[in-house]
Amino acid sequence: MQEKQNSIRVLLAGNPNCGKTTLFNRLTGDNQYVGNWPGVTVEKRTGQCLTGDRLLMITDLPGIYSLYPYSPEEAIADRFLHEKEAEVVVDVVDATNPERNLYLTMQLLERKLPVIVALNMMDELQKHGDRVDCGILEKVLGVPVVPISAATGLGMDSLLSEILRYADQPQAQTACPYILPSPDMPDYDVLLAKKRYDAAESAVKQGFWRAPRPEKSLSDRIDALATHRLLAIPLFFLLLTLIFVLTFGSVGSFLSNGLSKGFDVCSAWMERMLLSAGASDWVRSLVMDGIFSGLSAVATFLPQIILLFFYYLFWRIVVIWRGRHSLWMRRCESLDCLEKLLYHF
Repeated sequence: MQEKQNSIRVLLAGNPNCGKTTLFNRLTGDNQYVGNWPGVTVEKRTGQCLTGDRLLMITDLPGIYSLYPYSPEEAIADRFLHEKEAEVVVDVVDATNPERNLYLTMQLLERKLPVIVALNMMDELQKHGDRVDCGILEKVLGVPVVPISAATGLGMDSLLSEILRYADQPQAQTACPYILPSPDMPDYDVLLAKKRYDAAESAVKQGFWRAPRPEKSLSDRIDALATHRLLAIPLFFLLLTLIFVLTFGSVGSFLSNGLSKGFDVCSAWMERMLLSAGASDWVRSLVMDGIFSGLSAVATFLPQIILLFFYYLFWRIVVIWRGRHSLWMRRCESLDCLEKLLYHF
């Protein structure tokens, strides 16, 4: 009973790739349990963190962009926030991309949940020369804002202290930083979404300072070209054609012909050796027509296969991995427009 009274139920919420699971692992360590949410195959993580004489019962909600149940993850988070009474909801916000992350924060504030905003990846923010004023953000959002870095452990003590302080103030209630439109208004969902985006943009303008960015590098220009919405597909097929021509054209044929000539020289040398050794006709036929001819027929394709795998490895390391990151970030930035369209329909 005493342990139950000293425990605090904490929820971790946030966008995908915001460092939420890293924070969960940092707080719980090995004292965690992994399973599935009831009725779905979405992974559920729960863990414990002992700080002083208080036990934090931490649940890592699935990474979501909003609380509208368009996906199983969003439906789980929405249902869990409604059904479970948590003393504290830690909203993990990627400090390097606050505009997108604060949309979910606005939804949590609309529900008047006990929210603490954990500004994660502060080390990355400072690396780019950017700054953030957490005091201004606290005034704008009306909730505590704690700068942290889950990867390095920066700000963990401050976050735990804020969780304990916030949990011991049941009278504290969050307020929405903007006036909600009436549900009877036409295009209510679109108006509400605009309120959230405007509030998130206003908070970023007041609390964040961006260092001047240098001119785009050659790599950034290549990324922009390779992920262009009109040129990406033609470039993809052009690259495939180039790989085909190099593999089965001049380069591949040159290597295959060279290897074939090498086998011809070895075959002639082996035939002379067998004749000088007085080997019978069936032995010479087995070695020359069976072994050497078979190896030569297969080995002539080896340079082309090696070239093909080399181009594929080069493409995967240099082009796909970097391009996938750039494309993913662009998709995340365009999520706002997509969500508005979903609201409209």
